[in-house]
Amino acid sequence: MNFRRFMTAVIGFCITAGTPLHAQSVDELIEKYVRARGGYDKIKALKTLKIHGKQIEGGMEIAGFMIKKRPNLVYIEAEEQGQKIQQVFDGETAWQINPLNGIYTPQNMPENEALLLLLESDFDGVLVDFKKKGHQVEYAGREEMEGTEVHKFKVVLKTGQTWFCYLDTEHSLELKRTVRINMGTAEYDVDIFYSDFKEVDGLIVPFVQETKMGGYTIAQVVFDTIKTNMKVDDTIFRRPVKEEE
Repeated sequence: MNFRRFMTAVIGFCITAGTPLHAQSVDELIEKYVRARGGYDKIKALKTLKIHGKQIEGGMEIAGFMIKKRPNLVYIEAEEQGQKIQQVFDGETAWQINPLNGIYTPQNMPENEALLLLLESDFDGVLVDFKKKGHQVEYAGREEMEGTEVHKFKVVLKTGQTWFCYLDTEHSLELKRTVRINMGTAEYDVDIFYSDFKEVDGLIVPFVQETKMGGYTIAQVVFDTIKTNMKVDDTIFRRPVKEEE
C-alpha cells in the first residue's frame, strides 16, 4: 500500500510539514491528530471493537482475536498448539490463562506484560482527552523516522510512567509509540510501530503493529477484520471463580 497516496485520498487534506513550530501548540497538534483519525465525535461514538488477526513471532503465526469495550476493558484470545490462551484487562487487573506456560487457572500477569495490555485498555488512545485523564504531554521536537518526519511527544501518565508518541508531521497519525518495561533485572524501551492505515466506519485504523526491542522485531500483529459497536457482554472480562471458592 502506498501510505501517502492512501492517506491523502482518505483524509482529504495534508498538513504542511514546514509549518513553523512555534505556531503549533501541543493542543493544536493533538487536535489535528484527532481529526486525522476521523474526528472526536466518531472516536467517542465507538463503544466496542472486535478485531480478528494473527501474531507473527519467531517464524510462527498465531491466530486470535481481541475484544475491547469502553471505558477500558480488553479481552484477547488466541490458540496455539491446540491450547486456548486468554489475556484480559478487567478495568482494574490484568490476568491470564496460558496452559502452554503451565497457567491453567487465572493469574495476574507479570508487570511487563500487563503494561502492554494497559496500552490497549485506553479505548481512545493516550493522547485523546489527556488532560481529563490526568496525563501530561510535552512537545519534544521533530525527528526523522525511517524517512518520515515526525512530531515527538513526551507523555507522563497519571501513573507516573513515561511514554513517547510520534505523529507524522504531514498526516498527523501516530506512527510509533515507545514504552519502558521492567524485565526483572533491567528496564528496556519497547517500540510499537503502526502502519497499513485503513478506514473502518469512518475511523482511520492501523492494521499492522510491529513491536521492536533494541531495534529487533520481537512480534508483529496483522489485523484481518475489525468490527465496531457489536454487543459485548461484560462477563467475558470477568475472572473465572474457582469451583472450590
